[in-house]
Amino acid sequence: MATCVFGAIREALRPLVESIRELRTSLEREGELRRALEGDVRRLEGRMVGFGLGERLARWCADHGLKFGSLPRDPFRVDGVVEGRRLLALVQMAKTGTGEDVAQLLAGARIYKERLGEEPNALVLYVYAGRPSEELLRLCEEHGIIVDNSPKRIARRLAELDEALEGARAEG
Repeated sequence: MATCVFGAIREALRPLVESIRELRTSLEREGELRRALEGDVRRLEGRMVGFGLGERLARWCADHGLKFGSLPRDPFRVDGVVEGRRLLALVQMAKTGTGEDVAQLLAGARIYKERLGEEPNALVLYVYAGRPSEELLRLCEEHGIIVDNSPKRIARRLAELDEALEGARAEG
């Protein structure tokens, strides 16, 4: 008789157990969707931040007669280019700056030269969330990369470089 009662209880609980399984599956799918959306939101936030930083740098560059423009991430792997009379500088924007950002900027310069046949005169790492670390400063110095967290100083340095390149052209 006990077996009969347990069997009846098991049968009565079967729809509930199935509902719990369906609910668990649904919650797992929702979790996957949320994680995917969080990644999309982070990418969108990154693009918005990059756009704002690019606009700030463009304004400061314009004050010095330089033009800032964006580049397609694929294939160039960098965020933008600054052009002057003689200057061609590639720009990578990064929150704090890492060795990976430096490697990406160097790869972008190589790709730019391969694709467009012109070698950049300068590479810039624009770090926007605080001061660059000493380690990052040393790494950038090793590769001749301008690194700064101020679009005003970056624009001024690039304008000075553009003037020097123009002066060297006039002399030579």
